[in-house]
Amino acid sequence: MKEVDSYVAHIRGLLQQRECVTAEYKRDNEQLQQELHRIRQQQEIQSKEMAEMLAQEDLGEMGLSSPSEQVAYLLVERATLLERLEAAERRLERQNFSGDVKDVQIQGSSQTPWKKLFGLRRSAQNKNNITPAHSEELSREQNERRRLERDLEEASSRLEMAHQEIRRLNNELDAAKSNSLDPCGSELQETLQELDILKKEVDKLKQCDMMKLQRAKEQNDRLDADNRSLRETVCSLESQKKILLEQLETRDIDQDSSLKMDGRQDNSCSERPNMSGFSTKESDPTHKRCHAAIEDRLVQVRELERQLQRLRKEQEELEERNEELEALLGEAQNASKEERLRHDGELEGLHRRIKNLEGELKKQETQEKLLKNGEEVKTTESFLQRHLRDSGPERMALLEARLTEEKDWRKQLELDLSAAQAALKKDKEALQIGERELKKLRLEVNSLTTECQQGKTLIKGLNQVKGEKAVLEEKLAQMERAHRRLQSELECHKDSNHSPKNLRDNRIQVDQLQEQADRLTKELIGLQTEHNTLRNEMASERRQAVELQVKLSDSIREKLEVEGKREKLELEIQHLKEQLQQQQGKRCLANETLQFESGLGPAEKTNQKCLDQSLDIVLSQRAEEAKQLKHDLQRVQSLFSSAERELRYEKEKNTDLKRHNTLLDNEKLKLSAELKQAQTKMAQIEQSLHTQMAGTEHQQQKIRELELELARNSATRSVANSLQEELQAERARVITADKKVVELQQQLKMTQHQLRMEEARSSESSRLERDSKDLSDTLSTLRAQQQEDHIKRKLLEQREEELQHQVRSLRLKEASLTRTNAELSHRARQLEAELNKAREEIRDDQASCRRLKDDLAASQLDCDRMQGELKQVFVQLNTYVRKYNEKQSRHKTKLHQAKQIFVQATAQRDNAIQKLENDLALAAGLLNKEKESSHNVMEENEKLLEERRTLLLKISEAEEMGSNGMRAASTVQHRVIVLEAENGRLQDQTLRLSNQVSALERALRNAQSFNCNEHSKKALCDGLIQTSNLSLTSGAYDPWDLLDAISRSKLEHVSDDTRASVSAQQPPEQGYLNLVSPLFPPDTTVESPNSSEDA
Repeated sequence: MKEVDSYVAHIRGLLQQRECVTAEYKRDNEQLQQELHRIRQQQEIQSKEMAEMLAQEDLGEMGLSSPSEQVAYLLVERATLLERLEAAERRLERQNFSGDVKDVQIQGSSQTPWKKLFGLRRSAQNKNNITPAHSEELSREQNERRRLERDLEEASSRLEMAHQEIRRLNNELDAAKSNSLDPCGSELQETLQELDILKKEVDKLKQCDMMKLQRAKEQNDRLDADNRSLRETVCSLESQKKILLEQLETRDIDQDSSLKMDGRQDNSCSERPNMSGFSTKESDPTHKRCHAAIEDRLVQVRELERQLQRLRKEQEELEERNEELEALLGEAQNASKEERLRHDGELEGLHRRIKNLEGELKKQETQEKLLKNGEEVKTTESFLQRHLRDSGPERMALLEARLTEEKDWRKQLELDLSAAQAALKKDKEALQIGERELKKLRLEVNSLTTECQQGKTLIKGLNQVKGEKAVLEEKLAQMERAHRRLQSELECHKDSNHSPKNLRDNRIQVDQLQEQADRLTKELIGLQTEHNTLRNEMASERRQAVELQVKLSDSIREKLEVEGKREKLELEIQHLKEQLQQQQGKRCLANETLQFESGLGPAEKTNQKCLDQSLDIVLSQRAEEAKQLKHDLQRVQSLFSSAERELRYEKEKNTDLKRHNTLLDNEKLKLSAELKQAQTKMAQIEQSLHTQMAGTEHQQQKIRELELELARNSATRSVANSLQEELQAERARVITADKKVVELQQQLKMTQHQLRMEEARSSESSRLERDSKDLSDTLSTLRAQQQEDHIKRKLLEQREEELQHQVRSLRLKEASLTRTNAELSHRARQLEAELNKAREEIRDDQASCRRLKDDLAASQLDCDRMQGELKQVFVQLNTYVRKYNEKQSRHKTKLHQAKQIFVQATAQRDNAIQKLENDLALAAGLLNKEKESSHNVMEENEKLLEERRTLLLKISEAEEMGSNGMRAASTVQHRVIVLEAENGRLQDQTLRLSNQVSALERALRNAQSFNCNEHSKKALCDGLIQTSNLSLTSGAYDPWDLLDAISRSKLEHVSDDTRASVSAQQPPEQGYLNLVSPLFPPDTTVESPNSSEDA
């Protein structure tokens, strides 16, 4: 039994060791997965950082391309920068003319295929002719004027169409007057008066528009003259610059000829080093300034990009808020539609009730006819004869009179109903016509408001243009100063015996003139971009105006609907009053008939009872109608209160518009005064320029004389040659730097334009938020009103139930009807007073609207004035967009070519990566197999544990039954031997797998070493690309080194555990039945340490 216990303990230890090994394998796998996840995250972070860096440098399109294309682009830029630095160093080191020639040759030969591919080498002598540009601008201005004339013709045609429509409406109103009744006549007269007033206002607006158009044309002509004068001055300065350059070239040629004749070369050799040092000193600060300016502008561009990102985020949030507001508006519109449908349904119900009443009256008439025709007629005649005999002819006369009165009353009711229906139809038609006219007029008012807003923006643009004109005037003054300096320097040149230093000064001044001309061109480009921004602002303001028009039209529609409802309710109230009076007459007649019938027979009483029942039904229906009318009156009162609030809000808006118009008038006066001052200054400048032109001609003659004298000086030949070469080199540098600066300025202007657009959008969003708040307030008020209406409805229903109980007795009915009649009359008076107040307020509002129209007419002039400038801006924007698209297409073609070139270099890397991926796939398959084997081992261990439990039970039984215990022990021994054999096989499999893993790791290391060798070779070949490639290769292969270290530590740990397990297993196996289980053969034990050493 002890041996069995020791064997069971040994099996437990093996199971625990296996569990430990499997747990370690799991931990290692989890660590590897975590490391792989971490590496992937690092790569993703790096890619995001690269994308952000590219976006900051205006290279967002490169982020979408592959890493190979990005690397190619960076390598090309690096190569160009290195070559530029080398060229700068060579220029600093050169001291002789021969060295200059060599540098020029090196620059010509240093064009690599990368530069040819990306077009980085640009020609240094790009000459832009100004005369064709001037002619193009003149043609554009002519086209824009033609367009303006076309727009004016279209506007005149539209005004004529509007007049025709107004006339047509007048004719329709005259026809409606002839067909309308007395209650509608006063309203139609008011509408006609309003239309006449509006016609007069339209005529006044036309006259104002024509005057404003003439003023705008005059101002445009003045501005065109100013622009032409400025262009002529620029052309004259450029022509003078060209003349000076030609004179310098002729001087150089004369000096060369004189040197050939004289042969004085010693002086030239002595003066060369001094001049070369001077040129290098001048070139160094220029390069430093260019770099500093470029860095400053790059920093500004980055800041602007960050601001753009913030604004985009804010814009997205605003869009979400706008969507929510639109949803709320849709709900409000749906609710208003439902209310309208409900009102229409109620009106239809009233019409149906009227028809039912008419049908009941007809039925009563038919019943009376039948009674007269039948047997009842006979009984009534006999009864009447008896009664006549008793009462006499007076009662008969009274009854006949009552019957005739009832028939007349019924006929009158029918006539009144037909007349009321016809009048309602005519009123509806007249109101529809009036509503259409009012809508048209209000749309015109809205268009005038939008044009006023456009005028404000155009005034801002004029202020900016004035500032730019002031800048240009300052620059012209600088040019005049430069001319004066040239004159003084020429005089000094005569006095100082024509030394070579004066030539240098002249050439430096010529370069300064060139720089000034370039600056003027850049400023013109800036003005064009500002025009583009103004156009975008105008578009945004137009959108806002359209939204305001929509809101105003909605408010006008609601007001018109409220007015129509008021008129309908007044007509219904009048009709109800008439009906109540008729009912009172009927009641009096009914009382008299009851007194009369008290002495009549039973047949007449039955007839009278039927009539009483019919009258009760009619009265109950009339009471219900009265209740509904009360409810409608309350609802109309609430609508009137909301309309009053809206009118107050519109009055406040009108006051604000008046204030803005006054401010605009003041600004116009100031601008006119400033324009006059600017025109006087321009006239003075033109006169000064004419005088300067005469002076320059005189100076040219003097310069020719100086050229003849300089031809005699042979010593200055070498100096002039060296200066020319240096000037050409410096010009090439300056031209390249200027081009880069121009590109950067264009990028900055584009970003500024985008910022302004986003600011305008933010202002629009804030305005929309305010409107949404107002709408939410109105919605809350409407909801509160709906709740109040609902509560009132419930109360009215309760009252109706109470009244139905009270209707049973006629006396209570009469008292309640008298009370309700008194209340209705009082409420009708109140409503009439409120209607009069509302009409007075509407008249006040109309007067204020007329005033606003007059103010808006004044602002329309500025809008027409700036349309021409906006069209010019549209044309310029199209040209810039076209150029930008062409640049993008070129850039894409260059990137495609770079990709094709770089694919050849990366093909070998891709093959090596594929091999490594295949090896990794094999390793992953082996790991999966190991996991499956470990899972099987765990299942077998669980089975063994269950068997151990059964063995313990059998051992307890074996102590009680000794004979059966030996047999059970033999069976258990046999099973243990089988399990030991299976355990040995599993351990052999684990050792084989560990050997395979070590072999795979060796293969991976060999592949890595092979790849490292290849990269080192490429690094030696590409000396210029060493830093970037090293950063990329290190980032690509660090994870494999980590995996190798982890696998080594695992294998060492596993080998130690297996050795310990083997040493622990052997003694108990030898002690039990002298059996040696071949768990670890000698070959495997020897190979395992060797494999660990190799690892």
